[in-house]
Amino acid sequence: MFVYADDGIVTSLDFNGIQPFGFTISCNRTGVANTGNAAVDRQSVTTNSTYAQYEIFLNNPDINCYPTGIFGNVIGAVTITGCDANNRCINITVDKAGESQLLLNLNGIAGYQAGTADVLLKQTLVVGTNCIPWNGKDGLGNVVPTGGLLDMQLDYFNGLTHLPLFDVENQQFGYIVNLVRPAGPQPKLFWDDSQIPGGTVNLAGCTATVRPNGCHRWSGPTAPDGVTAKNDWGDVRTINTWWYANIIQVSATYIVPGSIAVDANTNTIGTGAANNTIICSNDPFYQLSGAVTGAGGGSWTSSSGNIAGFSNANTMNGTYTPSPTDRTNGFVKLILTSTGNGACPAVKDSTLVTFQAGPTVNAGGPVSRCSNNAVIANLGGSFTVATGVQWTG
Repeated sequence: MFVYADDGIVTSLDFNGIQPFGFTISCNRTGVANTGNAAVDRQSVTTNSTYAQYEIFLNNPDINCYPTGIFGNVIGAVTITGCDANNRCINITVDKAGESQLLLNLNGIAGYQAGTADVLLKQTLVVGTNCIPWNGKDGLGNVVPTGGLLDMQLDYFNGLTHLPLFDVENQQFGYIVNLVRPAGPQPKLFWDDSQIPGGTVNLAGCTATVRPNGCHRWSGPTAPDGVTAKNDWGDVRTINTWWYANIIQVSATYIVPGSIAVDANTNTIGTGAANNTIICSNDPFYQLSGAVTGAGGGSWTSSSGNIAGFSNANTMNGTYTPSPTDRTNGFVKLILTSTGNGACPAVKDSTLVTFQAGPTVNAGGPVSRCSNNAVIANLGGSFTVATGVQWTG
């Protein structure tokens, strides 16, 4: 049979000795359903779940009535914009609508490995520039460190065709699919039968050119996995297979643009009361504990203008020596501002340092007593800002 996709791509479908009794055939863009969740819609299911969208012929349809479509192209480079997880975009520009999947290879192993740090983003692209949202996290939910290199691979598909067949008991040899028009390489076939006991999955793609060696087989006394017992495995089930008439792959490496944040106190982020601290007024210095992410660095300033008080204004964990003005005022605000922000604006965080009066003691004046007095009584002395004193001799 010949399938005419909505974008004018024609592929031929050789059933290659398939063995149904009565069955339902249809071709469409999404699979067994059209919920908008591509990964689920393409999975084979144990129920009757098909819908017709593309036209199917017994011969190559008349080109005058069914003109040949064209393959799209990726225009320009893939770029990343946005300074935080709420507005970060991976931008892709195409000249024809099509499907895409974008692999962020974060586990260091070629290809996509589910359940690892890898991220696989899928989206239908429209003509023009498309934003694929990314939250800045890896596949395990961890924020990807900024400033590092991110390996990306874009697969852009045209002529996506799904073949959900209901109630085909046996497919002993598998399908053979060829691209008829426009000319191009032979498509790879994919399937995901994981929702049916004994089903197999092939997301890497299978190509078969010579009978009887086709792709996506199910037949015999066992399920496709060769272990699970099941005669006529496709009976009263919808088994889906899909292919792309054309795949354009674009690989690129980019510096990760992270969310810019500063932390003037490593225990908290923000400018609220939790970011404040109290130190003794006679402490010689205050230990800074700042951090900056998503930018080149940071720089400290003080509300009193005591720039000289910083051991190094560009060191996140340096020290600050309060000035006499700071101690007189009873407080000073230390402000950390991000630097080296690239295309993103600088951001700030601060910690309010309040000075608490330090304790004082007064042992009193000299006391004279006779050397044979057993006890020296009536010692003078006083203290402030303390709960008590201890005498030692």
